[in-house]
Amino acid sequence: MRSSLLKRLGLRLRQMAPIAALGLLQIVLCLSAIAQPAIALDLNQLTNQNTSPFSPQSITAENLDAAADAVEQAAGDVYEGLETTKRIKGKTELRNQKIEEGRDHASDKLQELADKARAADSPDELSVPERRILQQYQKVN
Repeated sequence: MRSSLLKRLGLRLRQMAPIAALGLLQIVLCLSAIAQPAIALDLNQLTNQNTSPFSPQSITAENLDAAADAVEQAAGDVYEGLETTKRIKGKTELRNQKIEEGRDHASDKLQELADKARAADSPDELSVPERRILQQYQKVN
């Protein structure tokens, strides 16, 4: 009687092994999802320590034209890879049209900023976000 009970119990344990493995997998996945934001915060803190905060005075009247040139070049660079993007993402004509409209809008905004920077006598005539954008494009180019 005991041997048949143990056989049934052993059979049930073997049937439950995959279920237990799935349960453990779920626990591991939940714990990794909980720990991931903490790891990301640590990485962000490490990367942000090396960057200096933006200073509105970092764009000067002397380098305003150079920054405007960099932004104007970026306005033209917006169209690089347009055909590839349309081929990969633009499955319909409407999508292709929206992709082109988005690139046109981005290019127009960058061109407006370049024109505004050229027309400005000093960086103080530009808003802080505009000066930040000019500084970033000047760094890249």
